[in-house]
Amino acid sequence: MKVMEAHSMQKFSLVWLSYGRFVGYSMVTQFKEVVVICSSGICMEEKDLNEGGFAIFYLEEAGRILVPRTPKYLKELVGYTFFMPPPMGLILSCFLADFIDVSVL
Repeated sequence: MKVMEAHSMQKFSLVWLSYGRFVGYSMVTQFKEVVVICSSGICMEEKDLNEGGFAIFYLEEAGRILVPRTPKYLKELVGYTFFMPPPMGLILSCFLADFIDVSVL
């Protein structure tokens, strides 16, 4: 982070996989105001939930959104996934339900 600050970087993207999760999670705990976490909770502790580090407090709720079984949760997932989400209200729930049914097979 100090290298990025030295180069006057105000904003950057960080994507991590595997061991990078630990590096990314470390950055999240140090610089909460500049990092958005989009990964599994592999390093998450209960204190992280209590301190408000995540938008969704209950893990069951996160699971319902990340693996949607209803059109409501699929719409919510799309809202979290895209910077400028498409107008999901224009897509009929019956089409989304069919998509979910086919995806689960």
